[in-house]
Amino acid sequence: MYRSRIRRFRRQGLNPVKIIFIYFITFILVSWHQSGQLAEWFEDLALSTEGQLSEATLNISRNLHEKIEPYGPLQLNYLEDQFLQLFVGGEIGAVKTKAPEQSQEPKLIPSSTRIKELQIEPNPKPKLEITRSIPLDIPLTQKPKSEPFHSPELFNPTKVLLLGDSMMLEGLGPQLQRKLNQKYPHLTVNRDGRYGTGLTRLDYFDWLGYFETMLIKYTPDLVILTVGANDSQDILTPEDPKHKRIIFSTDEWNSIYTARVADLLTRARNKGTTVFWVGLPVMGRQPYGHRIEGVNRAAEAACAAAPNCRFWDSRLSVADTKGAYITFQTTSQGRRERLRAKDFIHLTETGGRIMAEIFLQETADWVNYQPRSLNKSTLTTVSNPVGIWSKYYFYPPALKRKVFGAIAAPTASLNQTRTSWPVIFLLHGAWDSYQTWAEQLSPAALAALAERFQVIIIMPDAEPFGWYLDGPESAIETYLTNELIPRLPEINPAADPNRVYAAGLSMGGHGALTLAMKHPNIFKGVATLSAITDLTAHSGVHSLDPELKIDQILGQAGPAGVNWRAYGARGLFEENPTAWGHRPLWLGVGTNDQFTFEENQAFHELLNTLHIGHIYQEKTGGHNWSYWLTELPGILEFLATVAQETPIK
Repeated sequence: MYRSRIRRFRRQGLNPVKIIFIYFITFILVSWHQSGQLAEWFEDLALSTEGQLSEATLNISRNLHEKIEPYGPLQLNYLEDQFLQLFVGGEIGAVKTKAPEQSQEPKLIPSSTRIKELQIEPNPKPKLEITRSIPLDIPLTQKPKSEPFHSPELFNPTKVLLLGDSMMLEGLGPQLQRKLNQKYPHLTVNRDGRYGTGLTRLDYFDWLGYFETMLIKYTPDLVILTVGANDSQDILTPEDPKHKRIIFSTDEWNSIYTARVADLLTRARNKGTTVFWVGLPVMGRQPYGHRIEGVNRAAEAACAAAPNCRFWDSRLSVADTKGAYITFQTTSQGRRERLRAKDFIHLTETGGRIMAEIFLQETADWVNYQPRSLNKSTLTTVSNPVGIWSKYYFYPPALKRKVFGAIAAPTASLNQTRTSWPVIFLLHGAWDSYQTWAEQLSPAALAALAERFQVIIIMPDAEPFGWYLDGPESAIETYLTNELIPRLPEINPAADPNRVYAAGLSMGGHGALTLAMKHPNIFKGVATLSAITDLTAHSGVHSLDPELKIDQILGQAGPAGVNWRAYGARGLFEENPTAWGHRPLWLGVGTNDQFTFEENQAFHELLNTLHIGHIYQEKTGGHNWSYWLTELPGILEFLATVAQETPIK
């Protein structure tokens, strides 16, 4: 048998040297074939991990793709045939292969035309090109044009946050940020995100918590969000003791993923934030591309059900006329431009620019980025069916954006039997907004308190970290004192601007005290719970101090917070104690409050030293809503009683 094999090899022109050489060449070709799979393995690893590992593996993947891309599968088959025919004389290998020709990719055209053509031929034939132009074989249909999400007169953002995973951190994100900054210089546009993360692996990275942190950090009116490139995988449920794995694309997976998107959008709605969800474009690698379609559908379904979200389908923005993936486009000047990165997923700078341009064009009826004329500010009250509780909003020049607030009032304040009612400003704490009061107490409870104490309660918004001060990017103090107070009769005609009091908790307590000290002609009395009375005490000693973002308003604290001293209540009272006069003052704090108990005690002692009359009360409780909800009726009753005893001017 051995000799017959040798004779057969010799008849085919083979000898031991040629055989060894063929084995060597075959080894090289097989290894090169496998390098593509190795590159994809690194890519999958990059898309399922985070931080340093993600970026490193993604770079390895891209380098491998870059090396092998000129020699794609068709080219490798061709070279393999050529080698075998060269050394075997053409008798091994039944099929002879021609060298693949480069295809000329079509130019991009407007999406409406692309959709129309796609309906005619939803499944175009694949192209034989070394850039792996893979058609999208999931039919797309033209959806009817939806109604505007917000009328441009109503939705006019001033703070935009571009947020997401690597799809926003590179490609689309930088180009969209550049275009918004160039065209709308009045906008504040920030960009942030995390590589290698998504909504499927919350056990690895809490995207929901991270999203809410970003809302607090940037306080955007609008979030343009793209996330999901890493979500085409199973969901793990760490809360399940059996660590159940939810298989991708099953009904259970779709239900959980849609619920997570809905949770994210609810967190945005609670902050008064609108979300434009940017779907993922057609991908150049299968089955990854098909799985991404499933992610897009789940996100789109959840977005359609949320009142504060619009889903933008990006699949055709960087595809050809048939909806197929393309790596390059040819410009009108005949120049080839690369649209997609060599990993067949991400966008290049050119691809990002094209997608950004189409995004702005196709979402033009959702939002008006133009600056609003500040001379045309309007005030609108939206009634709530639960009691006498409503929301208001207008456009104060000091803030240059739409500002919301809420009001609770007695029923009788709506008729003409009495034209003057005292007003209590209820100031929220850090991380919160005007909506927090209704969330913690309910609108009905707030209306009941207003009815019980016969006062009008105004709940303005001071941003999560506005501190009721004027800073480089906000002017909360000016807005409240110069613009909101004079417009009280527009919110409620019975509101008396000459009998205004302030109550607040934590950061709101700081606001009540400092506003009253600096504007004694406006605020006739103050009551606080767990107030931050000394800003210098929060210059970095407590673990929460850096998260209060006081430096964003006042700059660096300096040694022992010396630069903040003059802006806190303690500093103001020490500098000019006579400015307080004989106005009523109530201070309350919980004995278990590890955040503000000591400074409230010290402030109480300072007031005694300065001979300033006040009520100081310590009760069991912490720096939390359990304590605040228990004590809030008491401080409102205190101010209401004082207000009723004050003569009406």
